[in-house]
Amino acid sequence: DKAFETYETALEMANRLGDEETSANLLLRLGRVHLLWRHWEEALDFLNRSTAGFQALENVGGQALVALNRGIVLHEQGDLDGAESAYTEAIDLGQQSGEQRAVLDANSNMAVLATIRGNTEDAISRYQDCLELYEEVDNPLGKARTYHNLGMTHADREDWKPAMECYEQAFELAEGLGQLEVMANIYLS
Repeated sequence: DKAFETYETALEMANRLGDEETSANLLLRLGRVHLLWRHWEEALDFLNRSTAGFQALENVGGQALVALNRGIVLHEQGDLDGAESAYTEAIDLGQQSGEQRAVLDANSNMAVLATIRGNTEDAISRYQDCLELYEEVDNPLGKARTYHNLGMTHADREDWKPAMECYEQAFELAEGLGQLEVMANIYLS
């Protein structure tokens, strides 16, 4: 609640000062707060307002991050087609702008969608792409989570050897980072 109030106050100030860049970023953050609270309509409203702000500024990277978060909201609501469309937009805009986080997270979320839809080949391919990108940007936590998801996908296919190899890679990375929650999730898999 405190973060939300702080963001709202900062948004009012940015609007009064005419700071459009800060306003667009704060609208994105407010959308994320509502996403975390599972207030879908409010989240989408703030995200749509953020998109308009980033479009007016021609900030393609900001648009990519908004598309990613819109995809997450739609995914959580069960609109898998809408989520896929938003993730695709995030990947395209992220590649145009160099916003790697949007590309990585959207690609990973597309792999989750592929798994849900039973297209494990596509999921495995996307997870492997993510592993390469996480290596390029030196993000071991992203790699750990991706190895875990890849392991679960292999397990869904009853490919036990690659599943265990992925779990072991994930656990080793998570342990090295001291990420107890990730370690616990891997252990439960």
